[in-house]
Amino acid sequence: MELSVRIQQAVLCSLTFLVFAGLYAPQPVLPYLADYFQTGTVTSSRLITSVMTSLAVLALPCAVFLRNICSKKLLLVCIPLIALAELAFGFVADIESALTIKYIEGLLFAAAVPALMSALADTSEKGEAVMLYVIASVAGSIVSRGMSGYLISHGYHSLVWLLLGGSLLLVTPGLLTLKNTVPVPATDSDRVLDALRTVLSHKTMWAANLVIFLAATVFVSSLNYLPFHIRDLEPDISTAEISFLYSGYILALIGSLSMPKVWQQTGGARSVFLAATGALLVAVGILSIKNYWVCLLGVALLCGSFFSLHSLLSACFHGVFKQHKRTSSGCYLSFYYMGGSFSSLLPGELYMVAGWEVLLGYLAGTLVLALFIIRRLL
Repeated sequence: MELSVRIQQAVLCSLTFLVFAGLYAPQPVLPYLADYFQTGTVTSSRLITSVMTSLAVLALPCAVFLRNICSKKLLLVCIPLIALAELAFGFVADIESALTIKYIEGLLFAAAVPALMSALADTSEKGEAVMLYVIASVAGSIVSRGMSGYLISHGYHSLVWLLLGGSLLLVTPGLLTLKNTVPVPATDSDRVLDALRTVLSHKTMWAANLVIFLAATVFVSSLNYLPFHIRDLEPDISTAEISFLYSGYILALIGSLSMPKVWQQTGGARSVFLAATGALLVAVGILSIKNYWVCLLGVALLCGSFFSLHSLLSACFHGVFKQHKRTSSGCYLSFYYMGGSFSSLLPGELYMVAGWEVLLGYLAGTLVLALFIIRRLL
């Protein structure tokens, strides 16, 4: 492969890494941010779910209506604005301003993420783009959590967001190495209404959407409120130690990369979906045990099984909607992020009113419903 193409891939993977780092860096330090902004548990969790809400609302419209805009031009606008939002977040002193910044970031993410995927596809051979995107996004999620926990535990609040914003600005000029790809005009089979009608009339799409909504609710709820639960168990625990819990994301990377091969070998056997969802249910049960190291094991299983299921479901509907991949992907991502944003509503209220065990009981029931949908519709 040409050196110029490798440079382009390095730039795009670096930006993907940093964009997802910005999304998840607040998660392990939510208890600290709740104290810093003098707000409650549920409100502080919205620093994650507000971005997901914007993504849930805009994932489909952006996938459909921005498809004919050059990825390079879109990224040259969105990435610097995301960088400025990260820099600003490091200096705000009230929760209202912080949430406003995160909502704005969510709007920018909704445009930037599909553009990054599209640009990677333009520089990659068949199948390589997805692998690069998964590796970069999961790596960003892992590293940012560890970085924010370590720096904040040593008293460097603003430095976390300055590093993220500054790094984005530093890498942005690398976008100039990308080619100005000419958007492909929409054909009859790609027209918006026709594509939506085709996708939304298929039971497989609805089943996959409902399952990922339920699974994402469980995944994000568990990881958002786990830091508060751990701090209740061990009041003197540091943010760095809480961040270490999220090292289980390494299994998420392994699961994401291995599941497409499993899908091809099994031909989409329902038993594989059931096994991944069942593993999620076991992980929720493990998280009910009041021990730091057991919770670390639970997080590892939670991450590995969730991203395995995520990869399986993606492969499922991509095989069904070959002519409407962008539209089906937009629908799927909308439900994915909708599940994440929902975690600050009923699950958050359950945690505040009834505690960790009741929340986990509700999440276990959610997974039982997901298992029922898989058995009946997938």
